[in-house]
Amino acid sequence: MEGQDRNLAEICLKVDGCEDFVFKGRIFSECSWYDEEFGIQTRQKLYVTDTSDQVYYIVRSGAEKSRKAYRLSFDNGLYTIWNGSFQISLTAEMLKVALRSLCGLKAEIEPAVDEMLGAVNA
Repeated sequence: MEGQDRNLAEICLKVDGCEDFVFKGRIFSECSWYDEEFGIQTRQKLYVTDTSDQVYYIVRSGAEKSRKAYRLSFDNGLYTIWNGSFQISLTAEMLKVALRSLCGLKAEIEPAVDEMLGAVNA
C-alpha cells in the first residue's frame, strides 16, 4: 500500500466556469484525437483519487475551446457526479437509464454498462 501512495500527487485541473478541481490522485488513462473536419483536438484523461473516486477531464481546442471535469463517487448505494458547480446523485438503476438515454444505447448493452459501473465500485 505504501508504494501506491507514492504514486499519488496533488493534481489541479483548470476548469471553465467554476473553481479548479484539486485532489490527490494519479492518472489512470488518457487519449486524444483530432477531428479534421472541424479542426478540434480533444484530450480526455481519467484520474483515480486517493478516495477511489474517478475524475474525468476533457479538454477541447479549436474554435470552441473548453475544459470540463466530472468527479464520480460511490457511497451508500448512490453514484454522485459533480462538475465543480452542480452535483447529482443517482441509484445504479437510474444511472444506467441516464447513460443509455444520453448515449443512445440499446437495452442489450446493459451487461457492458453493469461491468463499467462495477469497475467504479472496485
